[in-house]
Amino acid sequence: KHLPSSRPKSARGTRRQQRSGDPGSIMPIFGIFLRMLERSSLPHGSSATVAPGLLAAAMLSMLLLLGGQLWLSYRDQVATAEIATYNLAAIFEARFEARLRQIDADLVALVREVPIAAMRNEVVGRYAQQVDAMLERRMLNREDMVGYRVLDAHGDLLYFSGKLNVRKMNVADRAYFRQLRDDPQKGLVISDVLAGRGVNKDVLILAR
Repeated sequence: KHLPSSRPKSARGTRRQQRSGDPGSIMPIFGIFLRMLERSSLPHGSSATVAPGLLAAAMLSMLLLLGGQLWLSYRDQVATAEIATYNLAAIFEARFEARLRQIDADLVALVREVPIAAMRNEVVGRYAQQVDAMLERRMLNREDMVGYRVLDAHGDLLYFSGKLNVRKMNVADRAYFRQLRDDPQKGLVISDVLAGRGVNKDVLILAR
């Protein structure tokens, strides 16, 4: 009997079979990939565009995440700035109210301390040194104030603290003066911001 040859196949023949379609380790990978394409209902011949599509989707997701992170950071910065602004405004308001109460208390005291006899223009020379010194003492630690002024019923300047560019001054045209002249019991009157006369700066007037 002649037995069939049992000569082993060459390595070249093995490689040829793999090239010609032998279902080895490569085909299962392609099989899974093709099944995924079929389940996703992609049209025939569109498998070449899947990788760029996935890359574009990944880049879009990254951009969306980055944009969301930037928006959250911006919102946090705005919230921090709003809190800081509110705190500063609250501090300024508290200090301003404290200063208003302090100045108002000084005005009430000056109403009692300035002699009634000194409130006439013809006697200013006699009382000027006394009253001006009284006003200067009130200016201790008042760096945010321009000074104190004492006016007569006609709006003429009688006494003052600090320095003025003019000696004679009349404020009868100012609204805060007219309010107190027409209603002496009105209490504390606060003016708008005005161009200060004799001091060359904008001022806020508190008057009684």
